[in-house]
Amino acid sequence: MFSTRFVMLTAARTGSNALASALNSHRQIYSDLEIFHADRVFGNQLDCETPQARDADPFAFLERMENRAAALKPEANVFGFKLFLDHNTAVKKKLIANPHWKKVVLARKNTLDQFISLTIAQRLEHWATHIAFDKTTKITLDIEAYKRFHDDMSENFAHTRDTLTAQCANWIDLDYDHVARSDYSALLHFLGADLSEQIQPITAKQNPASTARKLLNADEVHSYLTANNLEGMWVD
Repeated sequence: MFSTRFVMLTAARTGSNALASALNSHRQIYSDLEIFHADRVFGNQLDCETPQARDADPFAFLERMENRAAALKPEANVFGFKLFLDHNTAVKKKLIANPHWKKVVLARKNTLDQFISLTIAQRLEHWATHIAFDKTTKITLDIEAYKRFHDDMSENFAHTRDTLTAQCANWIDLDYDHVARSDYSALLHFLGADLSEQIQPITAKQNPASTARKLLNADEVHSYLTANNLEGMWVD
C-alpha cells in the first residue's frame, strides 16, 4: 500500500497533464488525473465510476481509487492526483488540512500564455497531444477577459498558498517552467521517490512560445501589457 500521498493543486493549462504523466512514469509513483472533474471521472481509470457515485461520498471514492491504484501498480509507494482549485471545495479543504497528504502547488506565472493556451484549446476542443507540433492557430485576445482571468488566477493561487502556510502544511510550489524544463528533482525529493530514475511526460507542448505568433491583435495586447506593468508576460 502507499506510504506517501499527495494532491496537486492546480488549474487548466499549467502543465499539469505533462507533470502527472511524468510522475506516473516513475516506478514508485501512481499519479492520477482529474478524478474530481465535475462532468466525468477523468483519470488513468477513465470512467471507472460515475460522477454521481463519486459525489455521493467523495472520500470513500478516493479510497476506492487508491485501492485500485495499488492493485494496478503494486510496486508504487506514492499515490496522488491533480485537483483543480475549483473542482471540489470539500475535498480540497480536507486534504489541505490533512497532515498525511503532501501538497503540490502547480501554477503558471505567465498567465497570458496560460489564457491563450486555454482559449485555443477551447476553440479547437483539443486538450492534450502526445506529438509535438507547431500550431498555426491564432486568436484575437479578449483583453478584458484576460484581465479577469489574470486577477482570478493570482487571487486563487495566493489564497491557496496563504492557507497552506497558515496551516503549516507540507507543500512545494512549482511553476509551468519546471515542467517545461523537465525539472523534477525537487518534486521527486519532496515525494521521497528515487531521483536517479529518468521520467518523461507522455504529453507534448501544443503551441509556439512566441506570443505574437499566437495573436491576431498582437500590437494591441503588447500595448496593454506595457501600460499595466505586465511586460514580463510577453514572449519574443
